[in-house]
Amino acid sequence: MTSDSSGGFFKTIEVRIGSFCTALIALAGIIRTIIFKASIEEIISYVVAAIVILVFVVIISILRKTGEKKDAQRDETLAFSLPIYSRADRLSITPEFREKLNKNRKKKISEIKQHLSGGKRGIIITGVKGVGKSTLAAYFAEGDDFWLDFVGERIDLKTLLIIMAQWAGERGFEGYLQQKATVGENEINHLCEKLSGFKRKLFFDNLETLLDKSTRRFKETGVSLFFYKLLKTDHQCQVLITSRIMPVLDEGGELEDEEGVVKVKAGGLSDKDGAELLREEGVKETEESPLESISREVDGNPLLLKQLIPILRRPSVGGSLNKLKQWKEKYKGEILQAILKEEAPEAGRELIFKMSVVPDPLTIEQVRVLREEEDTDSVVDDLVGRSLLEWDKERNLFSLHPAVKETAEGELERNPKLLKSAQRSAAKVYLEIARELKLREEWKSIDDCTPLVRLAELILDLGGFEIAARLIVDILHEPLFRWGQWNVLERFYAKIIPKFEKLAKQSRGKRFLYLRILNDYGAIRLSFGDYREAIGYFEGCLVILEEIGIHQGEGVAYGNLGVAHDFLGEYDKAIESLEKALEIDIEFENKLGIGEDYGNLGIAYKSLGKYNKAIECHEKYLKVAQELGDSRGEGNAYGNLGEVFSKQEEHEKALEHFRKALKIQDDIGYALGTAISYGNIAEEELHFGRNSQAASNAVMGLLIATEIGVPRAGWLASITRECREKLGAEEFRSVVVKTVGEEKAEEVERILAEIEKGDEDKDEAK
Repeated sequence: MTSDSSGGFFKTIEVRIGSFCTALIALAGIIRTIIFKASIEEIISYVVAAIVILVFVVIISILRKTGEKKDAQRDETLAFSLPIYSRADRLSITPEFREKLNKNRKKKISEIKQHLSGGKRGIIITGVKGVGKSTLAAYFAEGDDFWLDFVGERIDLKTLLIIMAQWAGERGFEGYLQQKATVGENEINHLCEKLSGFKRKLFFDNLETLLDKSTRRFKETGVSLFFYKLLKTDHQCQVLITSRIMPVLDEGGELEDEEGVVKVKAGGLSDKDGAELLREEGVKETEESPLESISREVDGNPLLLKQLIPILRRPSVGGSLNKLKQWKEKYKGEILQAILKEEAPEAGRELIFKMSVVPDPLTIEQVRVLREEEDTDSVVDDLVGRSLLEWDKERNLFSLHPAVKETAEGELERNPKLLKSAQRSAAKVYLEIARELKLREEWKSIDDCTPLVRLAELILDLGGFEIAARLIVDILHEPLFRWGQWNVLERFYAKIIPKFEKLAKQSRGKRFLYLRILNDYGAIRLSFGDYREAIGYFEGCLVILEEIGIHQGEGVAYGNLGVAHDFLGEYDKAIESLEKALEIDIEFENKLGIGEDYGNLGIAYKSLGKYNKAIECHEKYLKVAQELGDSRGEGNAYGNLGEVFSKQEEHEKALEHFRKALKIQDDIGYALGTAISYGNIAEEELHFGRNSQAASNAVMGLLIATEIGVPRAGWLASITRECREKLGAEEFRSVVVKTVGEEKAEEVERILAEIEKGDEDKDEAK
């Protein structure tokens, strides 16, 4: 270092001067003594002068050596407290675990490789604590690359430049920096010029350590300019930065805004990759504890997975999911709370709590409605910069990071007052969105009315049971039922019914609303195959109708009772109830009800083997439906007629009617009818020996039925298995892949395996 060479120079000067002065005084004393016969006092004075000079030289030498020792200690401290790594070897992650982790991040590694090969000057890897940013970056580090980990260090610009000069082998420039009291733009430019001779990667790990958490700006003067210049100067090095917080530059804007710089989000592992990592680490999978579910529970966060592995390995009663539950209660909450408390400013936490009760991504306009503050845009930018809020640039939508959302939800559970406030704000957002929805007649799927579904959920949570009930019964029930969204409706009614048992007593109007709720919920139970329970609800409707004196509504209740009895094989009771329904609907000229009554009677007669009586009823149903423009009824009538023709061995006619039913039901989005029609067509195709066509239709029906959770899934699975047996496993899979794709083909195999296992369990129980 410069201090070494300059020390040698000054050492020579001080020795020479000391020696010369001592010799000169000694010579003067000798001459004075010999020639002038000096007195004893004079001789003593010369000796004292020589001694003083010698003492002075000794003191200077001691001071110099002390300075050299301090310089050496400072240099040694610099070298050992700020090591330059060629790999990110963290104490908490072993090299073996890091290798397995990165093996399961192929997609993210491929993305960074593309940026590097595409000539990007800088790559900033962001993500919340523990997601594995350093490990991901280390995958790309080679032996000669520069790696500086900022954790636990307070590094100013001068120190940063000295460390890089050491790595670059610029000893002269390093010595120059050591001598400078302050450094600035000239020294930064000089270092960047020196880098032009290198073609290496420069890694700066845990950059958030250098940032002020409240402003996201660099704490030390000049460090912002260093990174700005490092990314702007024309050199051959590529800069990779890991940071939980996106830096704001003193020069204006964020670091990622610079040309040639790209931000990469280091998200957690996918469910599949997380499960694979757990397997490789020796965690056993059981039917009760699928590893994909465990990975999903921790959002694929590598740090949480690492902490979880030894717990999951322990042999104990209850299985891995039970251990996971215990671990989450004890540890995970603390880790996630630390993320929220350490990294989110007060204004940001308020928005996080409000967004945590909103399940859907929001536009910036919707976030403004949610927060109702003028500085919302700046708060959103800040949270995105801290990796707490995720921004989908393509769709310009914002959503909470999963771990942050889970943390906020936990906080809200402990603070009911804060929860209610967040829910009220969320309800305002969905009310605004709902005003922009398409007309109900134009809805094709739940996506078209999701804001209304969310609004109903929030109103229920806020205690507005009557308002929510009217929204559900009047607007949402019919389309959601038609699309097979029975689980959604079941959630609603499970909250509403217990409250309305008391509310219904307050007025006649509320009893009538309760009547409709019971009828609709009975239809849901019927769809799930809970026929006895459904008869309880339909009989309850008849009691209320008698109380409030509305005879007209009895047609619906008797009709539903008839359907339930038919499913139970109680055909005489079914026909008796359905004929009552038809009589009432004819009396009150309820044409829609009349058509449905004919259709249900036709099903009951078919069950009794009275097929001609059943042609007659279904043809009347078809005629009424066509007159009313009731597409759903028309599709049902065609399907019912097809089943009668099939029973009469008129398979061509049956297939023709099933295809007509499928087209109508698919067009209007009637999920249950669509699934059943696919199954009916598959059975007819099997009759004609067209096994491949049968397999295609059976698989389509099975997937739809499984998705909406209908009892018919078992029937469709049996048809699908028959197709597989006739085609052989290899050809069957080929047909399925061609029909629904590779991913869905795997799902079909999983569904069949689950149903087959269920059948085996039933046989064992018997």
